[in-house]
Amino acid sequence: MSVSLISRDTRRRTVHTVYLRESKHWWLQKLRQGFNRKPCRKKILKIRRERFGGVLFDPDRPGFQSLNKTATRIVELSTGHLSIDEISDTLVKDFKGEPSKVLRDVEHFLSALEKDKYVGYEGTIEPVDLRYDPWEKPLAIPPALEAPVHVTIYLTNACNMNCIHCSVDSGKASQNELNTRKWMDVIANLADMGVCNIRITGGEPLCRPDLFEILDSITSTGMSFDINTNGVLIDHAVARKLKEAGVRDVSISLDGSSPIPHERLRGVAGSFSKALDGIKACVANDMTVIVNFTVTGLNYQEISPTIELTKPLGVLGVTFFFIHNIGRARTSNDLLLTKDQIDFAYRTIVAQGYKSGRVAGDPWVLCEASYQFPGKQRCAAAINRCSITADGFVTPCTFYPRTDLMLDGEIIRPDNVRATRFDEIWRKSKYLDAIRNTECLKPPCASCNTKDTCNGGCRVNSLAFFGSPLFGDFHCPKVSDYYENKKP
Repeated sequence: MSVSLISRDTRRRTVHTVYLRESKHWWLQKLRQGFNRKPCRKKILKIRRERFGGVLFDPDRPGFQSLNKTATRIVELSTGHLSIDEISDTLVKDFKGEPSKVLRDVEHFLSALEKDKYVGYEGTIEPVDLRYDPWEKPLAIPPALEAPVHVTIYLTNACNMNCIHCSVDSGKASQNELNTRKWMDVIANLADMGVCNIRITGGEPLCRPDLFEILDSITSTGMSFDINTNGVLIDHAVARKLKEAGVRDVSISLDGSSPIPHERLRGVAGSFSKALDGIKACVANDMTVIVNFTVTGLNYQEISPTIELTKPLGVLGVTFFFIHNIGRARTSNDLLLTKDQIDFAYRTIVAQGYKSGRVAGDPWVLCEASYQFPGKQRCAAAINRCSITADGFVTPCTFYPRTDLMLDGEIIRPDNVRATRFDEIWRKSKYLDAIRNTECLKPPCASCNTKDTCNGGCRVNSLAFFGSPLFGDFHCPKVSDYYENKKP
């Protein structure tokens, strides 16, 4: 029996595989430690079954872990009530393994989990309620998870900023935004199908009067959640209220190291200092803060100075998002990055100590420009994540706008949670299936031998450049060369 832990870190865009090999000093470990210890997983850890095994989600960390079936079963049994011996006996019965080998595999796997602080050996923990059995309702598209791990909800289109690069063209609240009751119904549905994490964004979430009522609804389900905000409306009183509402993680936008570059993009004078005040207030109230930086043609040289600015603030790190040519960004060519600018930004991040998405020391740096980094994995849109717009439409990912899709002469429109439950949309949506299914891709991706690895690259980039998500990421050399050669 092999036990493997495959780490899919969705922010770092990397894949790590840990193979648990037999230690030369296994019997010495047994004598020293004994197999009567009772491992227990972290209380906030989420474990959910999938056809291939399961997903393991820790709200304290970015991304999630994909586990095979034996690894999933080990984590399920690590409740603090069973010893390593008893867990091994259970796996022998479940998987018909050879007892001594199963025991070694279990001990080695638990050692890896203990090292990464997923399990410990003191106290007891309540078992996780597996509310959804994935084997009862198989999906037509194999790569997709039975339920998304992350769902982004755009609570409102209202915003107190006027960002020239806003991907959703926010400003005034939409006329037909979901009301409080409907958002609560959607949240309950997400919880019932086993969604692990909700990201709340907008617009500006704090412009929504019923924000804290909705936060209470999420907290009652046990799902983890974080908030994406511009930080301007956060003072110590608001930060304290967010903390009391159960907010643990806050992402605050900062697009430069001084007022000039930040406010040039954000469109509001004084917003830079208020964003810094918001960061400090959240840190002071013991919330984890991540700074979001949108890399554009106007601020790409601000990467290093902004990292240096954040170091003494107590933030966890800086996440860099490369601008997409959607929303208001389409109105200014100055915002779009040239290949040389992308290369400069990438090398700057590497120079800051980028190693599989993490910078040594404090803070660490993440980068969403997955096409720039080695080990690119399948695009996660509609695979393990999606978004719900303020007016209820389900889109494949956070940056993907609500737009119709033309497929083989048929116009496919996004589904809306007003008309159909989210769980049914996730499993049956023709729109989401078209994004998941690599057979829907057009040339040059259609005949590419790596299409099942990258899934056509970033579908938002494809939509921005070609007007369709099915033509491939223009930043991929194969795609850009193909279309360059087609020019007359």
